[in-house]
Amino acid sequence: MAAYKTIGLDGRNYNVEWNGHDLAAEVDYINLRKTFGEEAVLGILNFVKQVTQRKMAVVFGNCQTLVVRNFLRCHKIVQREYFFLYLPAVCDYHEEFIDQLHEGFWSLCDLFIAQRVKKDNAFGEKVGTMQFLNYLPETTKVIWIPNLYYVGYWPQYIKNERNVDTHIHSAGRFMNGDRYIDEFMLAHDEVSMAEVEEYIRGQSFIKEDEVRQWADKSLTSLKEHEWPCDVRMADVVEEYLWDTQLFYASNHPVNLLLAELIRRILDFIDVKLNVPIAWGDYDTPRLVGQDIPIYPKVAEILGLQEQIDDYYANNCMWMYHGDWLNFN
Repeated sequence: MAAYKTIGLDGRNYNVEWNGHDLAAEVDYINLRKTFGEEAVLGILNFVKQVTQRKMAVVFGNCQTLVVRNFLRCHKIVQREYFFLYLPAVCDYHEEFIDQLHEGFWSLCDLFIAQRVKKDNAFGEKVGTMQFLNYLPETTKVIWIPNLYYVGYWPQYIKNERNVDTHIHSAGRFMNGDRYIDEFMLAHDEVSMAEVEEYIRGQSFIKEDEVRQWADKSLTSLKEHEWPCDVRMADVVEEYLWDTQLFYASNHPVNLLLAELIRRILDFIDVKLNVPIAWGDYDTPRLVGQDIPIYPKVAEILGLQEQIDDYYANNCMWMYHGDWLNFN
């Protein structure tokens, strides 16, 4: 065990104790099912509960929830009461094991922390979270957390309809498009890359009123979508939005924001120790890698004081990166 002094979003110092080496804090359900049948795995989970005298927790949702689970399972106080069942994020489910998500392990769940993934989500109705409530015991503590989603930094944001290599990785090489570039190219029959770069460099197409309206609309959307949640984050997003860049891409928040989300989850379950912003492996950005560049003029209009200057297209399949101009 070790104590770490850290600084939270509120600027105060916190002393927090963590244990990053307790591998028993997590059980990988999908991997167990590769070796054992469902009933055998349920027996293993029951055995873990009996021997450790811990309850079983499940954290489920998009890629943000993987970070949430990783932080929580290493927390000293949380470890005394819970072990975590590892389940892939909704974007990582595959046909060969999607049905295992609907097996009997839910009957052993004591704590369920989840985002509200709709039935008609992009990854299929079998990963929609509301149906899991039917599998849970009445005694299960359920905590709904928000999907931290914000596009206000990127008025250019659209889906890239000319993406390539999606057969290799679902996000392809460039998952995020740019409406400014698309509009320019559609308005001209033939343009060279040099002409596109000159157009982008000038940024004359960026209108202040559109930028501000886009940013306001995105924040309003976050507030509306998180309203049914037990833990909310729109207030802290709004407070720090222009001090420093809080998102790498629309649903990829920086560590600072995720750490505050985890601190609020801990408060909700009456764990009064505060999560550190970074320690050990968590010094490394967790959700960087499918980034969207912020135009300098947009940052100027919005008054963004600190921003990232090096962006990765999709580091799950290649390591291309560049500044806002080269990236476009």
